[in-house]
Amino acid sequence: MCSLEFCATPSAVCCARSLAKRVILEWGRADLADTAELLVSELVTNAVLASAALPSPVVRLWLAAEPDSIVIRVWDGSAKMPRRRDAGPESEDGWGLMLVESLSKQWGACPEPTGKVVWVQI
Repeated sequence: MCSLEFCATPSAVCCARSLAKRVILEWGRADLADTAELLVSELVTNAVLASAALPSPVVRLWLAAEPDSIVIRVWDGSAKMPRRRDAGPESEDGWGLMLVESLSKQWGACPEPTGKVVWVQI
């Protein structure tokens, strides 16, 4: 397992994405590295946006290797749960969780005493 905490700023997205790809490649799962990189980017971006109004915004990333999959978890301090929207062809936003859903075996969100964890299994 790998975990890291980031300041919830836009630069966290690039750092988290890079870390995820390197770790998953080290785990010998090159077949999942690009997908994981994209999913981490989406989840951390959403977490950064959800944390923007918090007094001390941070996001946390966990990566776990299971025998037949990788699990990605992202925590943020906002209690607002994510919801998948159907984005129209001309929409500029609303695509993130549709992408997460289409690239994963499964995904979900769990409320925490402070904030929430959004997870995805690939």
